[in-house]
Amino acid sequence: MFPPPTLKGGGRIPAQVMLGVLAQESNMWEAEPGVIPGQMGSPLAATAGFYGHKGSDPADYWKIHWDKSDCGYGVGQVTDGMRLAGHEKPGETSLPPATQKAVALDYTVNVAASMYILADKWNELHTSGQTITVNNDDPSRPENWFAALWDYNLGFNPVSEASKNNGHWGLGWYNNPANPFYPPSRLPFMDTSVDPNASRDAAHPQDWPYEEKVMGWSAWSIDTGHSYSTDGRQDWPGESGFSSAGFRPSWWVDAGQRSKIKPPLDAFCNTANHCNVSSPPDCPNAECYQQYWWNGSNVTWKKDCATTCGHEDIKYATLRAEPGRGYRLQYGTPVCSGAPSGSLVVESDPAGTDTWSDCGKTKTDGSFEFTFRPDSDGQYEAKGDLFQIGGGYQGHFWYAHERDKDHLGGPAGPLTVLGTWKLNKPVAEKQAKVYVHIPDTGAQTKQAVYEIDTAEGIVKKTVDQSANKSNSWVSLGAYRFNDKTPEVRLSNTTGSGTADKDIAWDAAAFVPGDYGIPDAGVGGLVLPDADNNAPDVDFIDDDKEKQPNPDGVITTPLPGLIRSAEAGKAQHCVTKDGLRECVTNTTTVDPSLFARAPRLAPRAAGPNGTLVTWCGTDPSVSGYTLERREACLMFAVLISVDRVDNGKVTHIGDATFLVRHETKLANSYKNTMREILAVSALTIDSTLGTVSLESWNSDCAPNCKVEYSSSWDGSTMWTGLSDHHWAAAGKTTTWTKPDEGTEQTFDRKFWLDFKPSAATGSLKITQPTVTYFSQVRCDNSVYVNNSTGCVFKKHIPKFTLNTAKYPVAAAYYWLLREQLPSHPSSEKEKKPLHREIDDSVRQANRNTICPTSWQTNSKATPEITKPGTSGVDCDEFPFAATKESGGQFVQSGDECVQLYAQKNNDGKWRLYYDERYPDPTWKELCGRASMSAKQNQGLGGRLGNFYTKARVADNDAFYIEAPGLEGCTIGEVCEVRP
Repeated sequence: MFPPPTLKGGGRIPAQVMLGVLAQESNMWEAEPGVIPGQMGSPLAATAGFYGHKGSDPADYWKIHWDKSDCGYGVGQVTDGMRLAGHEKPGETSLPPATQKAVALDYTVNVAASMYILADKWNELHTSGQTITVNNDDPSRPENWFAALWDYNLGFNPVSEASKNNGHWGLGWYNNPANPFYPPSRLPFMDTSVDPNASRDAAHPQDWPYEEKVMGWSAWSIDTGHSYSTDGRQDWPGESGFSSAGFRPSWWVDAGQRSKIKPPLDAFCNTANHCNVSSPPDCPNAECYQQYWWNGSNVTWKKDCATTCGHEDIKYATLRAEPGRGYRLQYGTPVCSGAPSGSLVVESDPAGTDTWSDCGKTKTDGSFEFTFRPDSDGQYEAKGDLFQIGGGYQGHFWYAHERDKDHLGGPAGPLTVLGTWKLNKPVAEKQAKVYVHIPDTGAQTKQAVYEIDTAEGIVKKTVDQSANKSNSWVSLGAYRFNDKTPEVRLSNTTGSGTADKDIAWDAAAFVPGDYGIPDAGVGGLVLPDADNNAPDVDFIDDDKEKQPNPDGVITTPLPGLIRSAEAGKAQHCVTKDGLRECVTNTTTVDPSLFARAPRLAPRAAGPNGTLVTWCGTDPSVSGYTLERREACLMFAVLISVDRVDNGKVTHIGDATFLVRHETKLANSYKNTMREILAVSALTIDSTLGTVSLESWNSDCAPNCKVEYSSSWDGSTMWTGLSDHHWAAAGKTTTWTKPDEGTEQTFDRKFWLDFKPSAATGSLKITQPTVTYFSQVRCDNSVYVNNSTGCVFKKHIPKFTLNTAKYPVAAAYYWLLREQLPSHPSSEKEKKPLHREIDDSVRQANRNTICPTSWQTNSKATPEITKPGTSGVDCDEFPFAATKESGGQFVQSGDECVQLYAQKNNDGKWRLYYDERYPDPTWKELCGRASMSAKQNQGLGGRLGNFYTKARVADNDAFYIEAPGLEGCTIGEVCEVRP
């Protein structure tokens, strides 16, 4: 393809010059950096250049711009001729496709192509009318290639195009050694004879022009970190003959002349190009630099080059066969056998693919494919971060970099790569053990999450790929597949992937057999036996969910302080005795400001001490927030005072006060409400003097009165910007008509009076009223056993299922909540259930869904609660005691989803479709199950207890929560732990 190139004037390229180019272009890598020397792998094609990447922001950088691609391949980063036909750059001719492929994949062809390009640059500078030579122009001497290397990297501006460049031609200014972009005091690149630390020069290569770096590599070589014998054997550190030099460097008769491979700064900056090395040009644009292009016919800094210039050093004086594949590699040797006995292996490439390793052509029992996510331009950015390696099982695997959402991974991430292994048919045994092969390179992640698609659902197994050091098979467990074709998936998305660790896709293996795995249940749920000793749920003390901003509280948000220009926005403004005083409330306050308040003394809290412990201490709480019997309101009072004189308004000052109002309702069998008000000054302009809190006024109606008011704990007077102390007081209010069978909903309100000392006369500033509309409900009703108590009716309580004591019934309710289209009892979907108190309606619901004539499924596992019973009940959902019961919407329970609960031989419970009925469409409105009597009756009895303790009245809303199940996902196997 590429016979030896011909140089004008004769001769050839010195070996070390060509090797210096290869060292500079690629570190002497033909393959991409993830390939271990001695392995096969993807060709080196700089990701940024190949895909036309640009920009510093990752999201922008990974965008693909094919029009910006440079198409540089392999050890020589060959670019010329490598573009597709029809997409060449000006003046370029594409190589034939077969030649392009050879350049990309075969390092010998790539080196030959690189030599052609370099020889072309030499010849270009030896063309009549534009000749530029160095020293004695002997091509066998490395120094004399200085100008050709300049041309190789930057290109040449020929005489023929001088008219386009203001009459100028020659070698461009950027690579001129005198360019001040490069430190003028720099020493020769990699010259350890003058700088002991010169081996670190490669860490900052931008300090030398291209041709000086190539000269440095040719004179001092490159340390590759690896050592190989002529026949491809890897030598390891400490062994005889170990040498990590990439090649033999050139040699000089005099060591001092080696350092002079770098020309002096004025060699290419002198009168010939109007350049002064003591004050090199600093141009505002590219056109300005044209006048400094170098086109001198000869530059000589070694007058006796025949003796002072370098010589090439040929290691192989006679023709030698190619070493072939590396062997005795410390890492990376392909593994051709050793799959688990009896396994069906799915490889990472198609059957018949030649791996060019000792493993020969790929053999596979299935298929492997990748899925990529298109970006907003329809491009597949992730392909730029995916590579293949000639290692692992059967000599081939893929790798990419692990990524989380912040690093462009995740379900919709443009750099997400999803690989899928799939057998070519189901396994006759219905079950199989699953293995994956982890290669000993390209696998660094500790959190590779494999997904096994089983008959029961998706099972996720996390594997530490970095723990494997020797090409081994890792078991993911045995699973039931039934008639499904076994399939395993792996994504490069991980929980904390930062794109700096590799994740590998090698082979997967499936070993069919009978592993005693029960048949798959519905929803992927695998449930334990009941824990009879599990404590019961306290439906009040355990329901600590805080529900923010319920309807019915009136405040006026107004961010920031009120200034005189904003007075018209305030809620209350009063003008008297020449003063205008305006005030408003706002809940847009940083909740951390309230954390400064000390917990209150008993006299402020009332006889029982502190009230709502989380009010002002929980950073997630702001504004108005409820629990079932506790409430917290935090807001600011904004005060502004102006002087008004004959229509002229003069601003006097502003103040801001923090107010925290806590309310706690009594436990069951009581009819009291206790509250605390805490107040602190946030800011007070000195022009207002001292601001005092004159009074805390409150009202409650109807049929309630204040039974107790504490004195203030702390002074109610504040002065200046630094006075932030807190004052607090407490009150107890009683419902005065707790008659049997009655209930009462209250409107409560309060307001504060402030007075600045700068406000003359009797005028007080009244803070706008905070009104709680219909927030508190007290009752003494038959549906809570004729007891007296109060709740915040706007709070929607939760019926927390005791998953430990009743796991199967809880899972049944959770499954229907998630799967039914109405999502009954789902807080996420805002679909609460509502209590039905009418006994006749509840019984009718029960008779519709679970009539006494209905027979439970004989496969359901019984748990007898009473002698003489079957131990299996009919369990319905939504409950008969709710407005959403299926009995309100269907004619028969046969229209519901039909399930039964069974304990399997592995000791686990599962839910199954009742085969006596068609499989559900999951468009049904209800569910019916043959359920363990112990589970059904136990958890059903807790529903009544919940109604009582949470004081759930007729038509009150409530949600269901199932601890231990809330993290499960439909379609994924979820084993609930006791």
